[in-house]
Amino acid sequence: MDLTALLLEALQLALLLAVPVLAACAVAGIALSLVQSALHTSDPSLGFVPKWFAALAALWLSYGFLSEKLVAFAGRVFELMARVGH
Repeated sequence: MDLTALLLEALQLALLLAVPVLAACAVAGIALSLVQSALHTSDPSLGFVPKWFAALAALWLSYGFLSEKLVAFAGRVFELMARVGH
């Protein structure tokens, strides 16, 4: 594995790490905007707090999968570092 392939994998991993949180926040935001428009309210805390909990829930639910991917990537990075050092 060369450096360019590792950099490409790092970018893909960063996107993979961001998708669950961004998707949960987007779904929560759409649902909350529908509720706020139906109730004719515009309280900013009504939009912030549920999105925050949605982001935390997404991180909690995807923790096992994401940590497995991060550990595997870190192993490949350290392997490449060891090969470059010799």
